[in-house]
Amino acid sequence: MRWNLLLVRLGILAINLVIVAILLLSFIPLALNGMDVSLPDEDEVEWTFHDNVFLLSAPLEIYNGGYYDIEDLSLAFSVRDGGGDVIADSASTPVDLIAGEENTVNLILALDLDDVDEEFVDEMIFENTTLDMRLDISAKYMMSLMDINVHASHEFDMPALVEDYGVRTEEVSYSDGNLSIPYWISTSDMVSGAVFGLNLTVSGEEEIATASDVIELNGYQEGVFVIPISEEDIEGLMDEEEVTITLELDYMGIKASREFSYSLSFIRSFGIDADAAYYDDWSGSLRLPYWVDSADLSGNADVTCSVWNSTAIIGSGSEYIGLGYNHTGEFDIYISTGAMEELVTTSEVLDVVLEIEYNGLGIEETYQYAWEAPILGYGVLGFNDAYFDYYGWLNLDVSFFVNSTFEYDDYMDVYVYVTVYNDTGVYLGSGSQYVSLVGNTTGGVMIYVYDAGWLETNDATLVLDMSFDCYGVSLSEEREVGWEAPL
Repeated sequence: MRWNLLLVRLGILAINLVIVAILLLSFIPLALNGMDVSLPDEDEVEWTFHDNVFLLSAPLEIYNGGYYDIEDLSLAFSVRDGGGDVIADSASTPVDLIAGEENTVNLILALDLDDVDEEFVDEMIFENTTLDMRLDISAKYMMSLMDINVHASHEFDMPALVEDYGVRTEEVSYSDGNLSIPYWISTSDMVSGAVFGLNLTVSGEEEIATASDVIELNGYQEGVFVIPISEEDIEGLMDEEEVTITLELDYMGIKASREFSYSLSFIRSFGIDADAAYYDDWSGSLRLPYWVDSADLSGNADVTCSVWNSTAIIGSGSEYIGLGYNHTGEFDIYISTGAMEELVTTSEVLDVVLEIEYNGLGIEETYQYAWEAPILGYGVLGFNDAYFDYYGWLNLDVSFFVNSTFEYDDYMDVYVYVTVYNDTGVYLGSGSQYVSLVGNTTGGVMIYVYDAGWLETNDATLVLDMSFDCYGVSLSEEREVGWEAPL
């Protein structure tokens, strides 16, 4: 029963009281040779329970070394709490201590459960308390001609039986549908073997999960609550700014509890630096800088980034990072060819989804990235010049333009190709020009048509095909140009 813990303590007090009694009896003037008291062995101390009263019975062997018998010796004491209320008392049956002989005195401690406040028992189990013992000794000697009456009191500080307990919030983890919460409890050796109930509650705005366990106390102990919890509930807890974990200790209805605050959002902060994102033409990938602040954690996490247009995912990348500091990095996102064919000439707001998974816990956030198309327009302008040289070759100087969003500090070098066909698709000649694209860029390509004698005397329709590559996408445009024969 729960009162056993209190009785253990009162038994300790009783032994201490006897020690006080020995000291006091040693001052009886006529016991010139002193008193010797033998304390009982553990197996000689008996507890009995009757009519809701616990009785401690302990035999004391007292040797009277004086010259006179001591008659009607009785020991009585009471134990009071800090408020002065008596929680236990005792009295021994009067005995005579024959001079020169060893005598037995039965010490009895009585505890009436009806008179003990449960609040006080709770304090003795879970809090440090102070108890006041008051001792009365009476006896007669010299053939009952003289009386001895001695009174004394002594305060004892009693440390809590349950010294400390708690939850290791820094080691809370989630894996495979289970939330693991480590706990610990430290108790006095006096309660080794006592059985305690442990109740744990996890709650945000509402109670989410509970667990219970029963342990047998044995000094310092550690354990882990493993609580099955749905993905929906764990995600709900991660959305909470603060989660409350309550650990309750229960000993036969006497309870104490502590609350611990914890955030299941295992990442302090994370995000995409969309303003610093750029397309790396050398690697052919979209470079997306990101950061993850996880200073409270250790271990590793999977970080995944996916890019979406209005209809589907168009690219993704992932990294395996170490936790425990503010990590920064860049994703190399390879955009699908089909998507890039559209993006190279079309600006669009893209969704960037950043997801972090650590020890079974996942957290994600969606960001918007304003993609700016690099090419706004391009095409053939026409002939800057056209003439036949000494060898009869037709020299065509074809002008073109490319309107782009590239700037002087971030230009792009490309080869622009122009091919000339007749109106039936027969190849006549081609040329190329290496240009740096910055804003609205114009240039010219020199094309030599070797077998062009027929163009000297015949009008014709020529097809000019302009092409160049940007971000791995081949762009081209045809334009028909009328040719008027010079002769």
